[in-house]
Amino acid sequence: MFTADPFPTTLQIVAPPSPLPYFLLFLTALIIAIILFIRFPSFKKYRMKRNILIYLLVAIALVFSTFQAYEASRGRTVYEYYVTDNSYPHFYPLQTNNFNLTCKFIECRPASFYMVINSVNVSFPAQPQETYIPVNSTAIKVLFKVSENTSFMDKETKTIFFSIDENVTGFSFCAYPETVSNTLFPAGSTYSVEYVWNGLENYYDASSTCMVQP
Repeated sequence: MFTADPFPTTLQIVAPPSPLPYFLLFLTALIIAIILFIRFPSFKKYRMKRNILIYLLVAIALVFSTFQAYEASRGRTVYEYYVTDNSYPHFYPLQTNNFNLTCKFIECRPASFYMVINSVNVSFPAQPQETYIPVNSTAIKVLFKVSENTSFMDKETKTIFFSIDENVTGFSFCAYPETVSNTLFPAGSTYSVEYVWNGLENYYDASSTCMVQP
């Protein structure tokens, strides 16, 4: 009997980062430094150990808040992904088959990330391919990149080759992101495609496709 592995945990979309808290931190550190220099002239003596420590703390706060505000102002990378069956609606046994994994970019902060594809009753080539890295015989990692030139709704598509195991009644693919953060995440969480054997026609039919929304 054909059964698919459980889905990974559903991912949650998080709010976009805001530069405002870091801007406020920058202003607070700057105001404190100015007040100390005006109210307490002894802080102007830069050779005192106490003053050196205070200079260092203020400098760290200013640099940290500036960097974090800049990072937040760059936005985030948000994408949709889906599987396209190149031989839809049929796959045949005892031959090399392929499908496409596509990412469509909704927000385009430059980034690189991997999509993981797990499979049931399917084998991928053991050697690294141009478009992906094998994790084991039934799982691979597919690299996607968002560049400075990537625009809203641009797509990147990778072709994945595989072989169906012999004498199985069905097989499936499950795709999900390897890493998720508050600046890099998908608009959905798990994409699953299942196929079942059609004994009358001697090929595998697509039986279901499921995209789990967060």
